[in-house]
Amino acid sequence: MKPCYCNDLDIVAGISFCLTREKIDAKYSFSPETFHVIEIIDWRSLGFNIDNGDYIVLKIEKKNIDTFTVADVVSKTLGVPRSNIIYLGLKDKRSYSVQYFFLKKYLVRRDLKIGSVLIEQDNLVAIVHGFVRRKPRKEHLLGNMFRVLISDYNKNHHKARSIIDKICIHGLPSYYGYQRFGVTRPNTHYVGKMLLLGEYVDALHEFVEGAYLSESIESLKSRKYKVFPYSMRYEFQVFKRSMSSVYHSWMSLDSRLFNLFIESYQSYLFNRMLSKIFLLKRNVANKVNEVCVPGMDCLDPFDIVTEVLLDEGIDYNVFSARRIRGWRRSILFRPRDVRFERHGTDFYLVFRLEKGFFASIVLRELFKENLELK
Repeated sequence: MKPCYCNDLDIVAGISFCLTREKIDAKYSFSPETFHVIEIIDWRSLGFNIDNGDYIVLKIEKKNIDTFTVADVVSKTLGVPRSNIIYLGLKDKRSYSVQYFFLKKYLVRRDLKIGSVLIEQDNLVAIVHGFVRRKPRKEHLLGNMFRVLISDYNKNHHKARSIIDKICIHGLPSYYGYQRFGVTRPNTHYVGKMLLLGEYVDALHEFVEGAYLSESIESLKSRKYKVFPYSMRYEFQVFKRSMSSVYHSWMSLDSRLFNLFIESYQSYLFNRMLSKIFLLKRNVANKVNEVCVPGMDCLDPFDIVTEVLLDEGIDYNVFSARRIRGWRRSILFRPRDVRFERHGTDFYLVFRLEKGFFASIVLRELFKENLELK
């Protein structure tokens, strides 16, 4: 592994190593035209069928809209409480994505015929896909298939294949990707740190008022004057309810969104630990295949962990006090089922990643500073 910073967000996210010095000599930016994501579900374990089951499965096709907003639309359109909508992963807003939502069948008072379109908007379609007998859980998400459109086959195909071959042989550091921390406002992990420490007022100020030059003028004005559009509904919710209690304003958030802040900070700690492993040339990968993302009941006895927590001003006991669990994560990851598909003068790179790994880290390795994130 080689030290490298490809963009400003590398520093923010604790990412500081690449596998190679090579790069594709072309710009790449995320969009529904260039970045496709298809969710892979363990249908057999869920007891999927097209006839009957306790949960209805909605196939969600979306573009330029985030998963939380899709859940809000589904809740409002179908009259189903948001807390009763199950989804197994968050998909990048700047993509064309296919994922699946699961709802208790008795809650949906619509035509449940297979193929029925329950929601159809410019950026969102929800189709009845089938039924499952068991309640879906995180372990039922196997991973995602990606299709990445890269320009100029004649110029860039050979370089892309060269880098991908090296990735498949050696693996990449299993960094958490940029979207985990925020791209336009890269502060999700910082808000999570404040929440973890119980510093709810500081978390409120950062979440609601923290201004970033990468934001739109409209967004900056909204934060200054506290007039929030629908796209900033969570800021509005926390701000409005903070009038009576800052603590309860945070507790009013959907638990999945609240946990996302905490997990983002845990992910940041992991990224820093991983960078230290490679920086200090401690070849942990030869000793173990995975390390702990810091949390309750999951802490590795490495000096690196202590160094990172000390530098962050975090007492490990805070995880136990707040019942924040850790989890084990592989140090390296590799894309699977890789293939290249010619598309006119351009080409697609197609690959599969297991659950929890990020295509943005693969694209960072391919494009280096040519990867446009904002």
